[in-house]
Amino acid sequence: MMGFKQGEFKDPGREYSTVFAWAWNAPVTKEGIKNKLEEMQRAGINGVYVIPQPKEFRPVTMSLDMQPGYLTEEYFELIKYLCDTAKEMGFEFWLYDEGGWPSGSACTQIVKQRPDLRRKTVTCIKVETTKGTKYTPPIHQKSFLAAFAKDKDGNYTRIRDTIVCDGESAVIEYRCMATYLTYIHNEEYNTDILDPDTVKLFLELTHEGYKKALGHEFGKYIKYMFDDEPSVDPHGWTWGLEKIFYEDYGYDILDYLPVIKNQVAADTEERRQAESDWRRLLCRLAMKNFFIPIRDWCRENNILSIGHLDSDHDAWMLARAIPCDAMPLEVLRCYDLPGVDCIWRHIYPAGLGAASYQKGIPFFPRFASSAAAQIGRGLAITETMAIYGEGATPSVMRYVFGAQAVRGINVFNCNSISYGDQPIRPGFTPARPGYEHLPQITKYLSRLSYLAQLGKAECSTAVYLPCEDITKGYSADEFHKLGLALEKKQVYFDIIDDAFVREAEIKGDALCMGIAAYKNVIIPKGANLPADVREKLNGFIAEDAAPTVVCDNVEMLVMKRNIDNGSTLYFLFNNSKDIQTVYAKFDENKPAYRLFIEDGRIERCSDYKFTLEMGEIAAVLFTDDEIAAEAQPNTVAEIGINGGFTLKKTAEFFSDEKGARRVDAEEEAKTAELGSWAEYFGEEFSGKAVYTASFEADDKFLDGEIYELDLGMVEYTADVIINGKFAGIASLTPHKLRFDGSFLQQHNTIEITVANTACNRTTTADVYSHLHQRDIGPYHQIEVMFERESLGGGLIGPVVLKRLG
Repeated sequence: MMGFKQGEFKDPGREYSTVFAWAWNAPVTKEGIKNKLEEMQRAGINGVYVIPQPKEFRPVTMSLDMQPGYLTEEYFELIKYLCDTAKEMGFEFWLYDEGGWPSGSACTQIVKQRPDLRRKTVTCIKVETTKGTKYTPPIHQKSFLAAFAKDKDGNYTRIRDTIVCDGESAVIEYRCMATYLTYIHNEEYNTDILDPDTVKLFLELTHEGYKKALGHEFGKYIKYMFDDEPSVDPHGWTWGLEKIFYEDYGYDILDYLPVIKNQVAADTEERRQAESDWRRLLCRLAMKNFFIPIRDWCRENNILSIGHLDSDHDAWMLARAIPCDAMPLEVLRCYDLPGVDCIWRHIYPAGLGAASYQKGIPFFPRFASSAAAQIGRGLAITETMAIYGEGATPSVMRYVFGAQAVRGINVFNCNSISYGDQPIRPGFTPARPGYEHLPQITKYLSRLSYLAQLGKAECSTAVYLPCEDITKGYSADEFHKLGLALEKKQVYFDIIDDAFVREAEIKGDALCMGIAAYKNVIIPKGANLPADVREKLNGFIAEDAAPTVVCDNVEMLVMKRNIDNGSTLYFLFNNSKDIQTVYAKFDENKPAYRLFIEDGRIERCSDYKFTLEMGEIAAVLFTDDEIAAEAQPNTVAEIGINGGFTLKKTAEFFSDEKGARRVDAEEEAKTAELGSWAEYFGEEFSGKAVYTASFEADDKFLDGEIYELDLGMVEYTADVIINGKFAGIASLTPHKLRFDGSFLQQHNTIEITVANTACNRTTTADVYSHLHQRDIGPYHQIEVMFERESLGGGLIGPVVLKRLG
């Protein structure tokens, strides 16, 4: 991509479309595929990939009935039909490499063919003994790792030869055993991704199947294969790991099994080091035996690997909870497009409501964007929404995606659309009360993706991630505090690790790899650096960094992108739940333009004072290129439209014994005041209703070219018809529309169709009276907690029509 293109900003190509995850969780037909793609396009959804969800995925906690069977010839025939149809309709189309998640099992087929490739863990077994019993470690048994005597004071001593038990000490055997019980309640699902045979069979069953069906489109229409949070057991092991460990580290990790199993505290530096070395070995084995072979297969077949880790919202969780992610940046650099997982409300405006119970750091998207810069491609993805609940309005979506874009994420994946009818929640389907209003947010996200891919983020500052300290059990708090403090100072930064420092080249005054070039490296307080890393960083370590943009509001997150033709693009993102005013200072001398991502307008910038809603971005382009732009308008005259409304219900959403559904409503219009519509429809009403009013405009008011309709407060989305002509969708705060004078006359009729969310119903539905727990699913109560914050409905106003000049 060269310079900014005005037409592409207004109407970006399909490659910038947000790609929606489509859950195939019911019997699939060609007719159903075509119908549902047409539904998606009516909502402005122009990108899709399939997450197959056969019954084997979660047989206990979810009702799933995908047919035909996963990875059968019939399945691939339908995937090919989807690909051909999506291409014909102009969709962006990706592939997904698993039936459910996490990736790596071929939805139980690997374990069914090779039971020895089941995921493995260190398991403790207490050997029953009495005083005088002779115990000999069964070293000839494949599963046996080591045995320890645990005395009455809790001390562990390794047993190497035959002992005579004293009757007071317990004998504990540690074995490498298959993991049978998992959170998904399917013992055949999880595989041993540390074993190289797993990825060989995985590629054969999945990737080769897609290649046979769709290989002719690889690198042409199909660009990406999505890999979803592969992982190992928290106490993971694999056959022969102890031998590999000894070869790499020169000591016996079996001596530290009680530490690995958290039965003995890692309270000495020796124990901390052993636990760290074990975690980092698991990480390296996962990269060598799983992540890299998948990436290499994709490259050999002319597509790119994309994906993300698990628990990537927290540096401590990455290193401690999922051992194969102990070195997260190294693992992410194994993808062609590294990503993050933001499905648990990990990003949400502080104070607006309950954040996810999975607490994390809001700047975690920088893990993926940093890795993307360091491998040189500069593209980083997000998987977002999913478990945000039905309260995820377009304005909330704008915030969540924008908070990631301003941290370097520029390829968007939204989760999810259901193929089958849903028992409680509609998701992104036509049953959603405001489904017709989605085109504004989908177009917004396309424009945001386009802008966020222009050029390259200017980033001269890096924050050091002390992986070794964290894998040793030391807190990541100082790392978290440092990142948050830099964001408050409007410093754009990437994250680096030891592997980056060791591999990077010093070019002039910068530490370089890929398209990343860092002049300043800031070290979290108290972090311990390996000697060779500290030596190489000598001269780069800094205490602080200059802001990317100087502005007077700490709620702004900022990014600057340098475009190939010499232009520069700045993002100022309102990170607060409240409206914020900011004055920014830019060290630029080119003409400036404000790019309105909401509707594609461009205005000339005469000053740099911006008033921004929650999640709104002031995108400012400095360029010598010729740009067709409007002048910043002023309000010349206005008409208040706040009385004489009638209100008529047009559709109602239900969540009951018949499932999640929307029903057209037929009722007479009634006189209504602006405000909550609960007094007319009841507190539990979810759906749509149309407000109709008339207003007069004199000749002087009509003698204008540009008009703006401000709907004031709306719960939560709306569209507007003026004198029978569709004026547009107002789904994002502030709820405003612009149009020309052709819409107006002296006597006018305005129809404002408002939709609230499904939350009024989903939070009050008695799902337990008629649904099995499988139908309710594992996330219902979490989503209800979120949804209680998005109740209400109606046109609150005030409604004002302005003539601009």
